[in-house]
Amino acid sequence: MTKQEMQIASNLLEIASDTYSNHGCNDFELPNTQETIDFLNAMEKWSAQGGEPEQVHVFDPLRKTVNTYDWLLMKYLAARLNEDQAKETA
Repeated sequence: MTKQEMQIASNLLEIASDTYSNHGCNDFELPNTQETIDFLNAMEKWSAQGGEPEQVHVFDPLRKTVNTYDWLLMKYLAARLNEDQAKETA
């Protein structure tokens, strides 16, 4: 992605995150893979900002999917886009 595309995507995700955080149901379904669990744990650690994560995800081979907050997912991805953009300009 170009710097401009990353900035636009980040801004849109921030706006959407704020809107979605006010919805009654904020679940987003992802495939239950170890990669997804690692991703969700990284997101939870990021959102705790030095504190303890709200929850720790553990891979359960009996489940096909896992749920997370859609608004938190958007906020995290926006931050990651901003990190990637900062790396490009450094």
